Formats: sequence, C-alpha cells, structure tokens
Amino acid sequence: MPAPDHQRSDSARESPRVDEVETHSTRLAEAETSRTAKSGPSRRRGERRFLSRASQVLAASTGYESTLLTVAGMALPHLGSWCIVDIVEADGSMRRLGIVHPDPLKQDHARRLKDSWPPARGDPIGLPRAVLSRTSEIIPHVTDEMLVKVARSAENLRDLRALAIGSLLVVPLIARDNVIGSITFVSEDTGEPYADADLELAEDLAARCALTLDNARLLHDANEARAEAEHARARATQMNERLVVASIRQQELADEAREANLAKSQFLATMSHEIRTPV
Repeated sequence: MPAPDHQRSDSARESPRVDEVETHSTRLAEAETSRTAKSGPSRRRGERRFLSRASQVLAASTGYESTLLTVAGMALPHLGSWCIVDIVEADGSMRRLGIVHPDPLKQDHARRLKDSWPPARGDPIGLPRAVLSRTSEIIPHVTDEMLVKVARSAENLRDLRALAIGSLLVVPLIARDNVIGSITFVSEDTGEPYADADLELAEDLAARCALTLDNARLLHDANEARAEAEHARARATQMNERLVVASIRQQELADEAREANLAKSQFLATMSHEIRTPV
C-alpha cells in the first residue's frame, strides 16, 4: 500500500534515492514475473524483444565503452542482480570497464570494487579464466572461500560480501577467434542458480557486444592508420618542397658561380690585353 504523501516526503528527506529504490523494486518484480515463464514461447518472445533492443542500442553506438555498460545493464535483472564488464586491451592487459548494479543501496560497493578490484591474471573467476578457457561458465554457488581468494584487500572482501553473491554466469566476448572481454552476470544468494536458458541468452548478447567492440576497435585502428598516412604524406610534401627550394637555390648558386667565373675570365683577358699593349 503506498505511503501517505507526508510519509513519502519524510522518507525522501531521509534518503534522496527513494525513487531509485522503488524503481529497482519494480524491476525485481518484473524479473520475478519473467522467472515464472522460464521456458516456452513467452520467454522466447521476451528474449527476442530484448536482443532486438540491445542490437538497436549497439548499432547506434557512438562510444563503445558506455554502450557496452548500457547494454549489459539492460539485461538486468533478467540475467542477474548485477554484472561486471571487463575488456582486454590491444596490448593484452585487462581492464575493468565497469560494474553495473541497479540497486542504489548497493552502488557504493560496486563503485569501490570497480576502482580497486581490477581483473588479474590467475583469478579463478571472470575474464582471466575466460581468456584461458575461451568458453562460458556457470558457477552455481560462490563460496566465501572463493571471495577471500579473489579479494585484493579487506575492503574488497567487505564489499563482495555485502553484495551477497550467489552464483555467476561468465560469458566471453569473442571476435575473430580472440577473447576481447567478458561479461560476468551475478545472481544474489537469494536468487535461483543460472540455467542453460540463461547461458544461451547471455552468449547471444555477448556475441553482439563482441561484434560491436571489435568493429569499434577496427574503426579506431583504421582512423589512426589514416591519420598516420596523412601525416606521412604531409611530411613527404614538406620535404619535397624543401628539396625543390634547395634545388632552386643550388641552381642559383651554380649560375652565380658561372657568372663569377665569366667575369673573372673577362677581367683577366682585359688585364692581359692591357699588359701586352701598354698605352
């Protein structure tokens, strides 16, 4: 039952994010409704609509980083309570692009983890493992021992525990046979474990995200190559202009030298004539 207006006003003063909490609750209710149709035509229709919307957002992308986070967030809460998006840079290093958590009460934990909990080679979960296995993975139950192993600090561990992690669904972003990133969907410990149907949807989404990321990088590389080629052409033109100027100057000096030699010869001839025929 909705609270009276005066109670809403008091609550809003106590927490400026009350509307966000209500929005999150609505999304959770929608997710619960979708879970009652775990299989069958209604689920497949919903998945097709979601993938269609995701494709439209990806196609209209002007910046792949923010777009990947947006699309991953669109999958929530249907594919989990929150998610992690990691990418592999061109030099092979790994970077945490972002952590998307729609619950405003958990976003502080997510922000801290994004900044202080990057992926590292040897991690037993997430992108580092996906790079090696090159396959998707469902971890039905994340134990506290696993959290202790992957945490970088005591603060990391507190934040991870506060997020009440239940199970994980990790899907790699693969383009041209290379793992270029991953999306890790996280279900809270009160939710249902991931199923094969979730995996199929996540992999379909990951394939579309990988294509967008790869195309964006190819475009970036092409633009850089074009800029370098234009710079090289400009330098070549500049050098050619300098060579032309130098060649002209060299010709001028040669002409001046010939004129000087001619003048010298004429002077010597005149002097010789005057010596032979004195006045």
